[in-house]
Amino acid sequence: MNQRVFNGLQDHVTPGPLDPPTTPSSSLPQCSSQNVEDLAIIARWGPAFRPDYTLDANGGKVVPTLTSSDRSRRRAPSAAPGPEVVISEDSSIGNCWTPGVSGQVGLSTTTVIYPTHVTVEHIPRQIAVDVGRAPRHMILWGVIDGLSNVHKHRWLIDNREMDISPDSSLRGHHAPPLTDNHAFVVLAAIEYNISGPSPVQTFAVHDRILDSQMDFGIYVLEIIDNWGSSDTCLYRVQIHGEPASLDTHRER
Repeated sequence: MNQRVFNGLQDHVTPGPLDPPTTPSSSLPQCSSQNVEDLAIIARWGPAFRPDYTLDANGGKVVPTLTSSDRSRRRAPSAAPGPEVVISEDSSIGNCWTPGVSGQVGLSTTTVIYPTHVTVEHIPRQIAVDVGRAPRHMILWGVIDGLSNVHKHRWLIDNREMDISPDSSLRGHHAPPLTDNHAFVVLAAIEYNISGPSPVQTFAVHDRILDSQMDFGIYVLEIIDNWGSSDTCLYRVQIHGEPASLDTHRER
């Protein structure tokens, strides 16, 4: 996908990363045991501080048929991490997946959810040998599964809620490169900022998806490009949301 295509998608989908709330220094509260505990939790689990439904410990899986081949494993299959590292808690230096400059990783959750946010993690630029390997432009796709979701997606299109066709550069781009015969919808078009306040950055899913009450259990994170290196190093992806209702499960 070229830059013009991504820009068009981004205009219709999502803003930049969610910045952590700030408090003027003059109004900072006195430090308390609760403040210390909260800071310790953030230091351990990161600023996203939301359940991660794609975490391997929570039952998340990589979907091989929706995942690009791994350039680094072709070069050194015994040493290079596979795509499974992106759903692991281990984000130590070098423990990342390298699909090339661009690529995609398919992810599944054991719980069908209404997705609300996606978090992308890289190591801090201060300790990165080549921060250009950080992903830059990405698209989070959701697999449209179940009759209820098909109807909801059709309603969005019929009511021009998801209409991206006015920009001719976007016509025909309705799925990631690898689809495995699934139908997809864009959940968020995002840009990771290597100069951001945190190396762990969270982005909101499009509000029209939230309003539609479409639920998902399979996702694809498509990496469009990086910050200037010859390959991309993806450390971790998290998908957050709320469990879908029992009624929704019966409709699927």
